[in-house]
Amino acid sequence: EKKNKEGMWSYYNEQGKKISEESYKNNVKDGLEKKWDNEGKEVIEATNYKNGKKEGEHFESMYGDGYFTCTYKNDKLEGKYGEFFTSKNKKVEGQFINDKKEGEWKIYTPSGEMIQKLYYKNDSLQSDLWLFKVREGIREVSQSKIALMYPTGKQMQVILSNGEKFASFTDFELLLNYIDENLFIRLNEKQNIYANIQALKGINKDSSVEFTVPIDFKVVADENGSKAIESLFRK
Repeated sequence: EKKNKEGMWSYYNEQGKKISEESYKNNVKDGLEKKWDNEGKEVIEATNYKNGKKEGEHFESMYGDGYFTCTYKNDKLEGKYGEFFTSKNKKVEGQFINDKKEGEWKIYTPSGEMIQKLYYKNDSLQSDLWLFKVREGIREVSQSKIALMYPTGKQMQVILSNGEKFASFTDFELLLNYIDENLFIRLNEKQNIYANIQALKGINKDSSVEFTVPIDFKVVADENGSKAIESLFRK
């Protein structure tokens, strides 16, 4: 006869290290559940349960990428969500409503600077803004409005889809960690020029690139960039 689980249950690996513990009431999870790494030293996950469903605060390790915290209500994500670097600096903050992303989500660099704002409605991304450091302060620009960008020494240049151009002190290589890879392609590895696919008109036989916006210099795509552009316009 199978007995119902009641109280705290602990589980160990072959080395005798405790790797998890679960709390039960009338054979359903109720209370705090914890999981440890294989050495039994570091908590990698902690979840609260009530009557078999996730309820309350949740912690989960992303190992080398840090960790995240969130809150459950009746087995669904509800309330604040946060991701953190291993340094414990904030990486992402936002909120869930009824298991779906809602409202403004903020993205931070490892040094603590906000670099991106995302806006969600019913789990659907409505806008994606980058925060550029400029002489006047911070300038918010939608990724979709950027036609071209590339580094110039300690600065970077941004050309918008309306032809406007501005310089930014934002770290170009750092910014690339937040790029929408479905939106941009790298035209030239040596010059590190990235273009929005919507800003591309085509490519010439000499590998020079044609754009939908006015560009006051010649851009020549390398082999990988040429292939990427050709694949976009291939019928």
